[in-house]
Amino acid sequence: MFGFVSAPMTLPDYEQWTLLMYVVAIPYFFAAMAIEGWAMRNKPQGFYAGYELKDSLCSIAMGALKLVTMGLSVFWAYPIMLWLFEYRVVSWDISTWWFVPLLLVADDFCYYWYHRVAHRCAAFWAEHSNHHTSERYNLSTALRQSVLGPFYTFIFWLPLPLLGMDPLVLTFAHTVNLLYQYWIHTETFEVHGWFEKVFQFIQEKSKLKRVMFA
Repeated sequence: MFGFVSAPMTLPDYEQWTLLMYVVAIPYFFAAMAIEGWAMRNKPQGFYAGYELKDSLCSIAMGALKLVTMGLSVFWAYPIMLWLFEYRVVSWDISTWWFVPLLLVADDFCYYWYHRVAHRCAAFWAEHSNHHTSERYNLSTALRQSVLGPFYTFIFWLPLPLLGMDPLVLTFAHTVNLLYQYWIHTETFEVHGWFEKVFQFIQEKSKLKRVMFA
């Protein structure tokens, strides 16, 4: 399982890392929400929108429902991706050090186009708009996900199996992407000094998220 950092990755390694991330995700989500709430407690009223119990419970419930539909959609989406993978035009050595960065960039590219279309096309806005229904912007809002989206939004990732990326490996990349997307849903992230100069893109992405939700 620790091949990701110490040895070439194999398909079983990708599978184990994906399962591990899902196991860790739930306590990670709740711990991060608790830390964010604690960080907001001494701010002047109105400085942050903060948390509201009913709003957060709604977001958490929608996130839980999405987990159910993600599990159900596997029976539909995964066979299609496997079929496309059989007709791939190129094969990759997944044990090379550069494959994981390439995989993450490819997944994020597909996510970018899904997200862009979701804000422009009614068929996809119908499922994505749920994510924007909260009047608050905090980490619980990141869990406010579409319930029906998993049944058809996977079409934006269909080119990747044709380009030789195994569906199981894609699941790993998509899980990493989702975990990253979680923590930028916050009003509290501010960086200064050398960190801001080196990692300015992180802060800017967080700010862009706030503007988009507004």
